[in-house]
Amino acid sequence: MIYLASSSPRRRELLAMAGIDFRVVESRYREEDGGDRAPAGLAVAHAEGKAKAAVVPELQAGDAVLAADTIVVCRGRVLGKPRDSGQAAEYLRRLRGSWHRVITAVAVRTPAGMTSDWQATRVKMTDFDDDELAAYVATGESLDKAGGYGLQGRAATFVAAVDGCYSNVIGLPLPLTLAMLKRCGCRPAIGDNGG
Repeated sequence: MIYLASSSPRRRELLAMAGIDFRVVESRYREEDGGDRAPAGLAVAHAEGKAKAAVVPELQAGDAVLAADTIVVCRGRVLGKPRDSGQAAEYLRRLRGSWHRVITAVAVRTPAGMTSDWQATRVKMTDFDDDELAAYVATGESLDKAGGYGLQGRAATFVAAVDGCYSNVIGLPLPLTLAMLKRCGCRPAIGDNGG
């Protein structure tokens, strides 16, 4: 059994799209300020924390807890999930007309222990105007997304280019995730129920 320790509907959709059977479980992990950690290290720490704090039965051979954390990095600054619409607008103004990196860390916990890795994708935003920015923020879509936008949502019109793994930007780099599960001895069951 693969236990997905995530409340993200995007991660559920990605795993289901890949045909992976999984069960969604709660994680009691609470993110804290990363201090002076490098962005990738911060994402890894959060992903591992989520996997460790997942509420699951005792893991058996072949079981795995899967967790992930996505952050946006623009000009050296980490942009997590905005706390309100004002911060979402601030983040989007920073991203406008420039390249940034989206980093997703993936952690897999099995009875043998924890393994983690991360992937970065570069994203170029268009030079959208203030009215477009305000209209997008007013939808509320930006509030639960790192950097204040979702590639798979209405902000797709703001994205000029993606250099790297597309699913990474949505919140779960599928090729990396499946390779990690296999390396950990999990052979994900392919089904059609998506959890």
